[in-house]
Amino acid sequence: MGIFSEIERLINEPGSSTILKERILFLRQKHAAYQEECTVHKTKIAELGSQVRQLENELVRIQEINKKLEFVNGQLKNQLDFFQYPDAEEHACGYCGSKQLKQTGSKPNPAFGDLGVKDAIFHCEDCEEETAVMIN
Repeated sequence: MGIFSEIERLINEPGSSTILKERILFLRQKHAAYQEECTVHKTKIAELGSQVRQLENELVRIQEINKKLEFVNGQLKNQLDFFQYPDAEEHACGYCGSKQLKQTGSKPNPAFGDLGVKDAIFHCEDCEEETAVMIN
């Protein structure tokens, strides 16, 4: 028996064409459902792609803001250093030469204290030593 004989037998068999029609109808329904599901997924993919583009644009905007904030932060740090180390440009640590001095107080100058001359006391942030500088 060849393949054509088998197909002919199935076609001629009572009820086989009805079964085949039912199976084909079932397969068509499944195919239509899968196509509909595929369309839904394509729509979701398009929506997600749009969201990704929006997030990428937002990221670029945030990175630009971050650069501006880093610049402003650098300026504020410089101002803070100026106020925190007010005489750093005029004085240096007597031990290590660092300009990272923080004024911690003052005391009368040992030689000219009777005349009201005072020494500013600075704490060196680098070597942790104290340096006294005469105040004009």
